[in-house]
Amino acid sequence: MIRAYLLDDEQHMLNLLEMQLRELEVEVVGRANNPHRALEQLAALQPDVVFLDIEMPGLNGLEVAEAIQSREGNVQIVYVTAFSAHAVKAFEQQALDYLLKPVEEDRLRKTVQRIQRELAMAQTEDGPPPQASSEQLSISVFGSFDVRSGSGETIKWYTAKVKELFALLIVRAEKGVHRDELIDILWGEEAYEKSKVYLHACVSYVRKALKRYGYSGLLNFLNGKYYLDLAAVRCDYRPTTRALSQVFAWMKEDNARELEQLLEWYRGPLFADCDYPWAREEAESAQRLIREVRFYLAKRYLQSGNERRALEAATPLLAECPYEDEVYRLLIQSYRALDMPREAKRMEQLQRENVPLP
Repeated sequence: MIRAYLLDDEQHMLNLLEMQLRELEVEVVGRANNPHRALEQLAALQPDVVFLDIEMPGLNGLEVAEAIQSREGNVQIVYVTAFSAHAVKAFEQQALDYLLKPVEEDRLRKTVQRIQRELAMAQTEDGPPPQASSEQLSISVFGSFDVRSGSGETIKWYTAKVKELFALLIVRAEKGVHRDELIDILWGEEAYEKSKVYLHACVSYVRKALKRYGYSGLLNFLNGKYYLDLAAVRCDYRPTTRALSQVFAWMKEDNARELEQLLEWYRGPLFADCDYPWAREEAESAQRLIREVRFYLAKRYLQSGNERRALEAATPLLAECPYEDEVYRLLIQSYRALDMPREAKRMEQLQRENVPLP
């Protein structure tokens, strides 16, 4: 039997909906007309589905649904609303179903049947809900943006915007990011209420994608902020950004070993294969630091007589800084020291073509 919880600020709607559900042999395990009280009760009651009003004082239905799905990931949501059928289509993205007030018996019956099918699928075709994976999720953001399960399977995202939301949550994981800031960054041109619907839909899809691979509970919502828990995840963002922040200190200390290690595991620009406007400044800053490291090491290798390593450090700079005279000087000097006159002449020709005379 389906276990349902009802939340609506109108008492008569609670009474009517409970009566209708009981006639359809749905067990109503709890009800409330206050969102905060409902959130306190849900963890203990463990319903299969929450029938949820959208417009309520204090917290609206979208915010309550977010809190429910953040805490109780397996609970289905059915919105019960006075919104028009056209407007409510957006809510459908993050809910199992929606019902228009006043709730018609035939429409409610179809919703109950849909809930039954979902529960049956979880128990038979798809088996039990995914267990927490014992293998770490792997996330790479420098170079290609890649998210893989512990078994190496690439995580698939419902839309490009869902993937972008996940990317932003990774970058802001340490301090969390407020719902309104996410809306401003990702949907700044849209009306606020519409953007809020888009955000909740995308958050729901992020959770579903992670849950599909056994990674429930990574995305949480608290005090208006979203937090992505990366404690048990392999992700290159934090170690790379921390290393980049130490670049000038390592240069001052002449700590070539740390700088070399940074270049060894640096895979490329931040979100190199994604055009995320909000990430451009950080990506460009990281690239500038990497160029500084390459220049520093190339000069240091030349001074110590290790021209081969100098060439390895300086060569990538040619693609990044084709108009900088210093790049050609380093390469020409390295090729000459290695007795490679043809390559040195080629660099001299490129220098004349790309670098204006003083």
